[in-house]
Amino acid sequence: MISDLQCRTEMQKLNINDFNDIRISDRELFERAFRVSNMQCCEYNFPNLFNWDGIYKMKWALYRDWLVIHNITEDIILMPQGKAVSPAELFEISELFIREGKSGRMEQACENYVSSHPDLKEFFTLETNDDTGEYIYLSEKLSSLSGEKLHKKKNLISQFIRNNPGYKVIPIKPEQLKDCMDFNEKWYEEKNNTDHALADEKTAMSSAFKYYSELGMEGIGIYNADTMIAFSMFSRQNSDTYTVHFEKASKTVKGTSQVINWETAKYLKEKCRYINREQDLGDPGLRQAKLSYAPEYILKSYSLMPKIRK
Repeated sequence: MISDLQCRTEMQKLNINDFNDIRISDRELFERAFRVSNMQCCEYNFPNLFNWDGIYKMKWALYRDWLVIHNITEDIILMPQGKAVSPAELFEISELFIREGKSGRMEQACENYVSSHPDLKEFFTLETNDDTGEYIYLSEKLSSLSGEKLHKKKNLISQFIRNNPGYKVIPIKPEQLKDCMDFNEKWYEEKNNTDHALADEKTAMSSAFKYYSELGMEGIGIYNADTMIAFSMFSRQNSDTYTVHFEKASKTVKGTSQVINWETAKYLKEKCRYINREQDLGDPGLRQAKLSYAPEYILKSYSLMPKIRK
């Protein structure tokens, strides 16, 4: 339970000014709460929250044994983590934010929570967004590339292996991080894109490189002739899932993007049943790429807009 944790704040009356910044030392507290909730959604993942904090300005507090996380930039509240929470209790938390001049909007309510709480509609208006659906794959399927839908991927990988017979897969330890950073910098230079989403991702990746070990992240690098040509970074999401946070591959070596996906799945298949490859955020190219790997399902989530009490 969260209540037995030593923490900086536990409030019976929620006050926005008393919320805490996310620090690397908060990892144990967050992960204990996440283990209780056991959610597959990538938003409930400490490395994700910490690495993207520079963009979204996350704050947190404990309120009646729930871990409450507020995204300052977007003014949204993530679903409280820890013990089970009823729709009435969700609305209570939402109202506390509204009294502080905030939206009170809850995000990332998973589909099974919504379906098992029909009374949720008494308190909130439910909205869905296809752009935030998360692509969930079977690790065994991605590692074996079985089935007609993945046949083209298998062919590209076979071609890569024929052309690069000496390639190596090396788990990322602190000594490989410099290679990752150098490759990442080159990747962004070649991209030559001023898209703010890529700039935000680069900021988040800088945090991941800096705090890689402290965050408990894992990863693999693909090397050809001692030169890194791809890498991926991931972390445990819940009891049966890993989330892949970042993945970069050379654009000049054919088949590299398929190989890093495949090798990541091979690395993870003994660790988890599912791999969460996160959202497409409405990017048509990214959506097509994620769908091409035949996801087991797309994890749907809801936004909860509080209804004004009369």
